[in-house]
Amino acid sequence: MALTHDGDRYADELWWRTQRRELNMGPASWDWVRKASESIVRLGEAGFIESLDIPVLTLAARKDLLVSWPAIARIAARLPRGQLAEFGRGAAHELLREADPVRDHVLAQIDCFLDRVAPRRRVGAGVV
Repeated sequence: MALTHDGDRYADELWWRTQRRELNMGPASWDWVRKASESIVRLGEAGFIESLDIPVLTLAARKDLLVSWPAIARIAARLPRGQLAEFGRGAAHELLREADPVRDHVLAQIDCFLDRVAPRRRVGAGVV
């Protein structure tokens, strides 16, 4: 599957689409396509990505069938405070809806990143 290897999580999405018709998205509008094209041009401009002075974690599947892996890697490499966490075999587009072994690894990467860039502080007897 293009979205996830977890059949139950994919079935859950289909169930919600039948239960809540307003969640069905349908195809992209022409305005969406225009805005997406403008966004791609902006991301390609020299200095734009490099000016982002915030920590950014990019989570990506190397075998994503919807988003180009080379494009992801190029953009991630330009982020001055960026970190790219790549996922190989068994990982499709929707990483947080993947089978548990992949999903658990994704969540661990997020935890490690947040611990590094926004460490928890001890306040009194608790952790914030």
